[in-house]
Amino acid sequence: MSNQDATLLTFITDWKVLIAFLGLLISMGVALWSVMKEPMDKQTQARIIVPVILAFLGFIVGMIGIWFQHQDAKRDEARRAAAERTAQDIKLAAEAAAVNIADLAKLNEISPKARYHVRLSVDPRPNEPCDVARKIDRLFPGAIEAKGVRVIYRESFKKQPYILVFGRDLTLAAAEIYQRLAVAHQFANGLPPIEYEREEQEFDCSTVN
Repeated sequence: MSNQDATLLTFITDWKVLIAFLGLLISMGVALWSVMKEPMDKQTQARIIVPVILAFLGFIVGMIGIWFQHQDAKRDEARRAAAERTAQDIKLAAEAAAVNIADLAKLNEISPKARYHVRLSVDPRPNEPCDVARKIDRLFPGAIEAKGVRVIYRESFKKQPYILVFGRDLTLAAAEIYQRLAVAHQFANGLPPIEYEREEQEFDCSTVN
């Protein structure tokens, strides 16, 4: 149970509720005392029963009104608390992002002129990497045309020469971001390696279904 929830416990322990309750109780007590101080013959009893009932009903209605006010106050308190938590979460996320961006920028100092890509998979046949490339292109329209995702043929990988790569001519910091993007969208199994960009033979996926 959240401490912002309106419950019977929070209701009876709220000092504002207690003050209102005492006020109603005193008002009802005064009303009852004023009508019951007269001699109680049968005619008087019949005459005062309506004011007594009205005083009791007024007390009940007043307490119901206080309960609804208490609920509204607790609801507003919960909303304020949620808004404060959200603001704090956003602040923490922004601070973390700022640190990460600063750290990523420092990566470029390692090798400022080098360019990279992310290797998503190696396969013996082009069908599977081309299928994944098309899926990425559907998620990021134009990725294949812009060479943002491509299949290359690497002869040195004799058993699995078809390589699916993500990104092109990336700085090391950008490659790190592409790597995280690949992991977030499950483009690869595990953490895909960052590779040095060099001239390699590209495979035309339009030649396979």
